[in-house]
Amino acid sequence: MDTNIEQNVEQKEDEISLLDLFAVLIRYRKLVIFGTLIITVLAGLYLFAGPMVFKKLNGQTAQVSYTVQVNAVPLSIASKLPNAETITPLYLATYYSQRLPFLVRQIKAHNIFSDNEMTDYEFNTFVQSLIRNKKLQIIEPKLGNEYEIQISVKMNRISDATALVRSMVAETEKQLQDYYYPLIQTLLSNTTTALEKASNSTTSDVQELQSLNVDLQTFTNNFQGFLNLHQEPFVIPEARGRVKKLIIIFLASFFVFVFAAFCKNAVANIKADPDSSKLISDAWNAGK
Repeated sequence: MDTNIEQNVEQKEDEISLLDLFAVLIRYRKLVIFGTLIITVLAGLYLFAGPMVFKKLNGQTAQVSYTVQVNAVPLSIASKLPNAETITPLYLATYYSQRLPFLVRQIKAHNIFSDNEMTDYEFNTFVQSLIRNKKLQIIEPKLGNEYEIQISVKMNRISDATALVRSMVAETEKQLQDYYYPLIQTLLSNTTTALEKASNSTTSDVQELQSLNVDLQTFTNNFQGFLNLHQEPFVIPEARGRVKKLIIIFLASFFVFVFAAFCKNAVANIKADPDSSKLISDAWNAGK
């Protein structure tokens, strides 16, 4: 019998507690409702109308992909170069493009990611974070002779991103030429010398040298570069997530104003109770 009475008392206390909480929300419903609506409306104006009025607030970004075609060295020539099986123009191009000193130098000259002043150490760390967060990626091909440079940048800076990529490709082209040009010139010189001394060689050896010499002459005369950047980048606008942000702001402001309602109710209860007011006053004075 006593157990049933205790359970009934606990149930009534729980119901009274829930009713008290609900009563607080009802009492301060205007604060919760209108406060939440005002914050949500202001946030909506900022997120949706702000970018149309103030261009600086237009923070939409896009993933911009640039395709770089790599021209291979003819097989007849490449087979005579050192480490030809592993070191190819495509390998060197992607290798040079991913080196941190190279990227730091290029981004410093065409900084499309930040306008803040940074020390050299801070800038190096900043570029590393861009790579780690995939704001700048060099995507190597699984097949074919093309690789991609992907950049995540604000929509209004796509032209600046294109200037950065062109500079990267031009510098990589220079690196490739500095590597291959001396090797090919040396091979051409050696082949020419060998042909001059080939009077005692077999006919097949002479024909092979002549064929290689023709390929070298043709390649050097018609050579226009190892890299070709496709003219138009592929642009994919990234979602702004404005609706998601607005929902988060709505929920956050709702809970803040609910908390403010309970705080306001607690202050009102303390003021209405002389003992509670005296207790708070004494605690305040003791803390001075």
